[in-house]
Amino acid sequence: MGRKPTTRLIILGVALALVALACGEDEAEVATTAATTQATVAATEATVAATEATDAPTTTAAPETTAMTEPEPALPFEGVELQLWRPNWDQAGIDAITEGFQELTGAVIEVTMIPPTASDNVLPRWAAGERPDILYLEGFSSVIATLNPAENLLSVDGMDFTANITPALSPFGVIDGVRYWAPLTAPTVNGLLYNKKVVADLGLELPGTLDEMLSFCATARDAGTTPVIIGEASTFMGWVVQQAMIADYLVANPDLVDRLQSGQASFTDPEFVKRLQALRDMKDSDCFQENAEAIDFSTSMTSFMEDEGAIWACASFCIPDLLGAFGPEAVEEKVGFLPISYAETAVWLYGADHWGVLVPKTGDPEREAAARAYVDYITGEGYPLYLEKSLEPSRYPNHPVPDPDALPTPVKTGQAAASEYPAAAALDPRLLCSFGDLFTFLSELFVGQKTAIEIAEAMDSAFAQSCADLGVPGF
Repeated sequence: MGRKPTTRLIILGVALALVALACGEDEAEVATTAATTQATVAATEATVAATEATDAPTTTAAPETTAMTEPEPALPFEGVELQLWRPNWDQAGIDAITEGFQELTGAVIEVTMIPPTASDNVLPRWAAGERPDILYLEGFSSVIATLNPAENLLSVDGMDFTANITPALSPFGVIDGVRYWAPLTAPTVNGLLYNKKVVADLGLELPGTLDEMLSFCATARDAGTTPVIIGEASTFMGWVVQQAMIADYLVANPDLVDRLQSGQASFTDPEFVKRLQALRDMKDSDCFQENAEAIDFSTSMTSFMEDEGAIWACASFCIPDLLGAFGPEAVEEKVGFLPISYAETAVWLYGADHWGVLVPKTGDPEREAAARAYVDYITGEGYPLYLEKSLEPSRYPNHPVPDPDALPTPVKTGQAAASEYPAAAALDPRLLCSFGDLFTFLSELFVGQKTAIEIAEAMDSAFAQSCADLGVPGF
């Protein structure tokens, strides 16, 4: 096969280039350059000839390369160990957001379940010097004050969630103008809960006042049904009943907090005492199951869901516990919300329940930063996950409920009750001074160890001492 024109041009080009280089050299060097040129041309011809002999194009393989893999970015709190204390009740959503935070940040959270109440089980451990990194606790001003927040808690002022708190709920968790508490759950609407199947089987109208409740109890008891299930071994359930009874009093006395903290009002007001007495009136009227003081919250919840009674002495804040323990289908099928108060049907809004977070000072900057990041997550990026799992209304307007139709009927009914009936803000969380352990006082009333007026006097005494200790003017 003859050489192709392209090949000849290449050889000629190489020869001319080399000759040109030699032109400027002296004669001694010319011969050497010419010889070199001839040799180069010959070598080039030989190489081209060998290539053409294959009659195929020449390809040069790309050099092998090793793929470079980007390293996984380090998680912001990889391996940081955090202690979290929270109440020991089932709560759909809390575990989900805690797990979500760990996956996102690499932090390792050890959860300690604390039995209620805080005054019985958290505060003694706190007083002994124990400190978790994350503390789920109610947002009562009086409870937070006992923790000496200025010395022992990190402020959460300025965190993103604070811009999204609705004005009506903004006072909760604030001490001396500093916000320490990051709320999570929707505000409680206080009333009671009822078993729709049991009430339907009884064929009775639901009560809306104490007198109607006592009549309901008598008729239900005659029919062989426990009218009201209560777990008073957990002490707070008697408080739920008493707080339902006080709602109409709070509506009628919107300035009660200011008057109490200025010494112008007293818990011995006869109208207030009547509403303390209501719990004992219900017991004396055989409203509760036998041996109720020996039954705890979890047992009472199970009895209620197993159709053993018509009404459960728990408010809307117990619905997440029901969802966690029994699932949304069972709650939708069986549970209804019952607005009720002493003389007029009314409810109160309680914006400081136990599903909120305090961040204790631990002296460890990395752990404190991780704990604050946890607050940011559960009230921000992780909050929709909480709403999805908890099936409750959103506390923050910037995070709407993912699926409003998925909210259980008692949740929607409870929230609607705040608009349909007279409503007031709850008393306890707004008071800086403590009026003592009302859970214990009411438990003593329940078993006959104290009268209603004795409880009112004890509340006045504890309140005055607390205000004096806190330096409130006038005490």
